[in-house]
Amino acid sequence: MKTRKWKRVWINLPISRKLTIAMGGILGIVVITTLVSTSLFFSMTQNYKNVLQKQEAWFSQQEIKHYIYARINSVLEYITTGKTEYLNKYYSDSREVQKIEQTLLDHTPPNQLHEVEEFMEASEDWEFLLENKVIPVYQLGNREDAWLTLTEEAEPIALTLIDAVNRFTEMKEDEILNLSKENVKRGQSLVFFGIAITLFSIFLALVLAWILKNSMVKPILLLNQGTRRLSEGDLDYRVTIDGHDEFGQLGEAFNQMGNRLNGLIRKLNETNQRLVAESRNALAANRLKSEFLATISHELRTPLNGIIGFAEVLKEGLFGPLNAKQQEYVTYIVDNANHQLDLINDLLDLSKIEAGKMELHLHSVDVESFFAKTLVVIQERAKNQGITLSYKNLSSVEQIELDPKRVTEIMNNLLSNAVKFTPRGGAISVTIRQSRDFLLVSVQDTGIGIRKKSLEKIFLPFYQDEGALDRRFDGTGLGLNLTRRLVELHGGEITVESEVGKGTTFTFSLPLKQIQGSHENSANQNQPLSGDKEDHDQNLVIWLIGDEDPLIDMLRERVKGYAEVKHYSVDEIAIEWESEKDLPRCVLYLCNITSDISFILNQLLEMEWLKWVQDAGIPVFLISGQSFSPKEKGLLYKLVKEIIYPDLQIIESNIKNCCDKDGKRK
Repeated sequence: MKTRKWKRVWINLPISRKLTIAMGGILGIVVITTLVSTSLFFSMTQNYKNVLQKQEAWFSQQEIKHYIYARINSVLEYITTGKTEYLNKYYSDSREVQKIEQTLLDHTPPNQLHEVEEFMEASEDWEFLLENKVIPVYQLGNREDAWLTLTEEAEPIALTLIDAVNRFTEMKEDEILNLSKENVKRGQSLVFFGIAITLFSIFLALVLAWILKNSMVKPILLLNQGTRRLSEGDLDYRVTIDGHDEFGQLGEAFNQMGNRLNGLIRKLNETNQRLVAESRNALAANRLKSEFLATISHELRTPLNGIIGFAEVLKEGLFGPLNAKQQEYVTYIVDNANHQLDLINDLLDLSKIEAGKMELHLHSVDVESFFAKTLVVIQERAKNQGITLSYKNLSSVEQIELDPKRVTEIMNNLLSNAVKFTPRGGAISVTIRQSRDFLLVSVQDTGIGIRKKSLEKIFLPFYQDEGALDRRFDGTGLGLNLTRRLVELHGGEITVESEVGKGTTFTFSLPLKQIQGSHENSANQNQPLSGDKEDHDQNLVIWLIGDEDPLIDMLRERVKGYAEVKHYSVDEIAIEWESEKDLPRCVLYLCNITSDISFILNQLLEMEWLKWVQDAGIPVFLISGQSFSPKEKGLLYKLVKEIIYPDLQIIESNIKNCCDKDGKRK
């Protein structure tokens, strides 16, 4: 029970406290170990010093013993020979003995000091006997008495002193031996203690490591695993960390984060579902808008072309002359009908671009002549308003690939705006320059300019910056929006710089490298659609399959000089294709604007004639104004060669690409 209690207390301790306790335990073991080892070391050092002292005393006693023999021998030699050098040596040895005796006194333990003092008193008595009874007697000439005193009195005392020295020496040897054995034992104890302390420290370190692992490393591993599982998408994974320390709080915060992420993901999924639904609705609405614009433009352009045609017939007086008022009204009808037709064409072009149906037909053109010719369109209008036109080509580019029709449309929009917003007496200049990768075309005027706050809006549909002019200039506001989209379709960009009252400069860029698009070289562009009798005699046949449509009659009129258009309904071609003797050069399948992709695919797959013409290598073109997704296009391109927008010029261009000058299939 106590163990569990202490475990719970330990788990709930802050990490800093756990580290402090662990490090404190290790530090305490290190301090205790150091103190005990130091104590043993100093004890061994003291014993070693005692051994040295005992050895020094032993050496001193040996020297005393040596000097006893030496002095007796010196006195004996002096009495025998009478030479003073032996006497001098005696006195010299006596002085050395005095020093040794003093050292011996200094290093003798108190308990042995009494014996040393008694020895020294006996040594002094012996020296007194030699110096006062032997040497003076000899010096007085009584050699025999000196000799007798030396041999009978001094020598026995010397032998007694030597015996005392021998006893002291043996005692010191025993002490030295005991101290050496004690040092050996203490050294062994120190080694064993060191090993024990080391093993204990290792054990303690392992215990602390295990405790810290469970307290710190294990929670980190759990959090790491939780983070990895969370990053892999397992938002329901939770970590379990015991205790309320920092790791426990972090684990709790991690689990709360997982709960919040789950809630956030649920909200995101709900939002995503709403966005997907709204996106589908928007795509459906955009598709319906594109279909509506395509349908309404087709439905509006056909009667409008009739109105313009009949009005021009009346204007030219083919059915009789008109009076001035009638002529004025007919002119008004033609102008407004053309304006309406331009508006419909602009709307249709924008719809085609938004639907991804706008395709560029690239040709290599001469830069100098092409852009110079674009000024011809507004030359008369500029002259009538007293506006000066100028053109400069500062580039070294001679040829560039572009869609002449679309770039001409860009130039017409920019130049028409320049003339419209430039007052009488102003100037318009077109300048061609080049950068490393682009051809730069600038149209500059000295007109009324554009307010700074409106510069970012002028490319929006139906926007005109007229301010106080209160829209006194006509126009729909689609021109600049269409211009920008056509420039971007070429892979360039358009910019504008303007200052109110001083004029405006539009600059657009065209890439010098070839861009993606439907590529036709200049030779094909300038090659006339064969209208001679030879082509007609070759019986160039085109099948057009679909319901009745005004487009059929117009196409038949456009190609009647060099080809025969045979029109079949879907039901008719299913019956009559086997009886056809003349192979068509191409097949045009006119798709109903209201047909969806599944209906078109099923209808094509059920057509037996389709496989027949494909096996014969005859291209099949699907004519449709619908906006197909990339996936839908991929399905259709398995059955048809190309998807063509229902525009006479585009259809005729594709027919032309199927045949060379001699009317042979390519």
